[in-house]
Amino acid sequence: MKALVISPYIPHTSTGGSGLKLLSTLQCLSEKYEITLITFYSNRKELDILQNETLKIVSEILPVNKNIKFSKFKYVFFRKYDFIKRFWSNYINSFLKNNAAQYNIIYLDSIFNAQYIDNFVHNNIVVDFHNFHSEIIEENLVYEKSNIKKKILIREFEKVKKFETEILKNMRLKKIITGNIPESLKNNAFKFIKLIPVPDLKFNFEETRETILFTGNFSWIPNILAVDDFIETAQKNMDKKFIIAGKNLNKIKKKFPENIELKTDFKNHPELFSKSGAFFCPVKKGSGINMKLIEALSAGMHIFTTEESVKKIPEIENHVTVCRNITEFTEKIKNFKFNTDISKQNTDFISKLKKSEREKFLSFI
Repeated sequence: MKALVISPYIPHTSTGGSGLKLLSTLQCLSEKYEITLITFYSNRKELDILQNETLKIVSEILPVNKNIKFSKFKYVFFRKYDFIKRFWSNYINSFLKNNAAQYNIIYLDSIFNAQYIDNFVHNNIVVDFHNFHSEIIEENLVYEKSNIKKKILIREFEKVKKFETEILKNMRLKKIITGNIPESLKNNAFKFIKLIPVPDLKFNFEETRETILFTGNFSWIPNILAVDDFIETAQKNMDKKFIIAGKNLNKIKKKFPENIELKTDFKNHPELFSKSGAFFCPVKKGSGINMKLIEALSAGMHIFTTEESVKKIPEIENHVTVCRNITEFTEKIKNFKFNTDISKQNTDFISKLKKSEREKFLSFI
């Protein structure tokens, strides 16, 4: 059987939570389907990932250059704020009109790819939400200082929320939800499952694993705000080593204590997780939290996180240390020592979770 996956993300451990989630989806789909992947790329590095690594999972890749898509003048100002149209491509639309009928399943890996549903007449269609983007825009509104940008964001919030509601209500579409549906949208949600994506990840563990790691995309406001908590925790635990790594870290203009190592060039993701013994996760928002915790547990790491983040993964509370505030983060990390028994319990938990979630996923689609 043949599956067509359309995604704006690059499926790899180094491309953030959405890329890691897509990797999990492709690995799972490949158990039953021959996959064609259409995705956007921005640079040579991303194209190399697609050609050298993704092709080990899928049968065919049709990459779309994101920079060419946004080269026209009309996108210069609005490309940052037009959340729906930023995933539109005339090339993709044309390809679908001519080729969609040959696929048994169409997997739209992002709600915004649901713009293309008019091209699918007889196909089995699945829409994977990743995040509820109306929540992300709402979060950005809280911290936006420019009145002009606020007005633009309010317009986009209304447009995106309306679009999310339409997709949730559409009985023709199957929906994959990561995390929780916002209260304001719950009554509109039909034909969906909540799914925890668990990718196959390989690690080469080191014997000494005492480093505390914090990763994320540091253009995302909750991650930016969490940097202060990370710095304070490190300052109060100068005898321990900390690492902070991720996209846009060079934009964080903070003074870091000497026991924090900065990794702005985040190439070898599994190696970094293999060296670290604990994962610091004070962030409360975003489906990406799921992927961070799953990746860390897959690596057998100890987890220090918030009560809100553990609500999204069943039974995870037995495998993490919950901290209610920065004082608890500081004190509990002070007593941290890597334990191989706890590490094995965490990896065993993830293995069982992966098996059950993949069975649920393949049965649903």
